[in-house]
Amino acid sequence: MTTPSFSQVILDAIEKRIDGIHTAMPGIIKSYNEKLQKADIQPCFMEKVEDELLPVPIPMPLPVIQAVPVIFPRTKLSFIHMPVDVGDYVLLLFNEKSIDSFSQIGGLVDPDDMRKHDLTDAVALPGFYPFLMPIVGIDKKALQITNSLSQIKLSPDGKIYFSTRGSVATETIAPEEPLVLGKILIEFSNKLIDSLNNITESLQKNIGVGNFGAPVPASPSLIAELKKIQAELKKDKTTYLDNPATNITSNHFYGEK
Repeated sequence: MTTPSFSQVILDAIEKRIDGIHTAMPGIIKSYNEKLQKADIQPCFMEKVEDELLPVPIPMPLPVIQAVPVIFPRTKLSFIHMPVDVGDYVLLLFNEKSIDSFSQIGGLVDPDDMRKHDLTDAVALPGFYPFLMPIVGIDKKALQITNSLSQIKLSPDGKIYFSTRGSVATETIAPEEPLVLGKILIEFSNKLIDSLNNITESLQKNIGVGNFGAPVPASPSLIAELKKIQAELKKDKTTYLDNPATNITSNHFYGEK
């Protein structure tokens, strides 16, 4: 066995250091915590390990990375979450420094760790699949959102298509934060209620002319139905628009100061 030269020793040390710098690679979901949006992920790339008993290095799987943050499009108040299942592919991105502190508290942090581009500092982006598993049913000119049997498609001509093989359901969820509806909507609701009141009064007085020229009032059932609608509008206005817990009356989003 020949003694390596000094330059070869330096090159080997650099190569070994580079081997420990991770940038990006595909991975496979082994488990997923949807409440915290983190997953255990098996990197798809293997590394070659030398064995004194073998003439050449052999490929070995990298360890499963625990508690990897899975990234979805989101802000503080909005998000798009896709269902993630065991076996799904992701793209692993390895951060420059430790993400331990940032993952816990956010903000400006001191990583306070020597590791760089380490396997344990990965985040995952769903969607990096091999070419043999392409998305099927693509419309190249439309925006499509698909989940198993349901799809929403926005076509470039302005049409919106909803398709499903199941039932269609709606759900109303009370807001945790006040909605910015503003004074404009309150004024509109007042005008709507006033207009309905004027219509009801007019119908009570006169809906037509009888045989002898006398005014003919509307039927009591029609008047009762209009008053019912008016009462429901007033109730909803009091509950939602006049309530500061559900409506912020500042109109700065509409350009008002």
